[in-house]
Amino acid sequence: MFKIFTPIRNCRFFNKTHSAPVLVPTKINFRNVKDAQNSYVTHNPIAVKYGNSIGTLKTVVTHSDKNKHSLVFNSYVFSSNNEKLGAYKYKIDKQDKMIENGYIETKFCHRRQGIDEIMRLASLIELKENNIKGIDIYAISTAIPFHLKYKFKPNITTKKDALTTLGKIENNQVAQDWHKKTAKNLTKEIKNIHYSILNTKLAERVNNFIESYIKQHLYGWKEAKFDDIPMILTSDKIKQCAGFYNKLFKKHGIDYQI
Repeated sequence: MFKIFTPIRNCRFFNKTHSAPVLVPTKINFRNVKDAQNSYVTHNPIAVKYGNSIGTLKTVVTHSDKNKHSLVFNSYVFSSNNEKLGAYKYKIDKQDKMIENGYIETKFCHRRQGIDEIMRLASLIELKENNIKGIDIYAISTAIPFHLKYKFKPNITTKKDALTTLGKIENNQVAQDWHKKTAKNLTKEIKNIHYSILNTKLAERVNNFIESYIKQHLYGWKEAKFDDIPMILTSDKIKQCAGFYNKLFKKHGIDYQI
């Protein structure tokens, strides 16, 4: 999920005429953390570039009270003055081999400086180092375009979620006719099944269609009138898009590659 910190007081705005600082990437050092069942790997503090500034990415690990197989990871981006600019809290479950329950926050006055992007990259580091299969989230409506930008895909698997989302598309007055028609046909097909979980092929068709609808409305997202939906980024997709992510690591001065 994605949320913006409020209010905006105590924000430091930077003069855009200042030249960008130079950050020489240094090797990332890792450390092991353990719970009762598993051993995990996380990074030590990393110098990062955001906007026209240099800060630090730090990750703190705490135990999960509800699941003995998981740890809670808290990634933060701090300014050079040790001001917390953003936070990302998520859980790594070694039994399911998934990153779950991600929640990104960025201070309003530091939006569009790449801080949320840096925290997304932090989760990719943890994913690779801990041999995790993917990142499973429930994206709030306003954050769906953000997650799609970083290669997440809709991951609707239940009859209930499918009918809710398709119904929104079918009844959206600004949606194109072919989107409405496709949503209507899929809705009819899904209503005729007797199971609460979609089969793999039907789920794939539904998610591919919803992804196409999202992309069609990226530049007028309010018109999409979308509810929150589950989304996923798999390790296979990350490997497939390694060049895309590696450019982002380089952009932020992080010496790491997928």
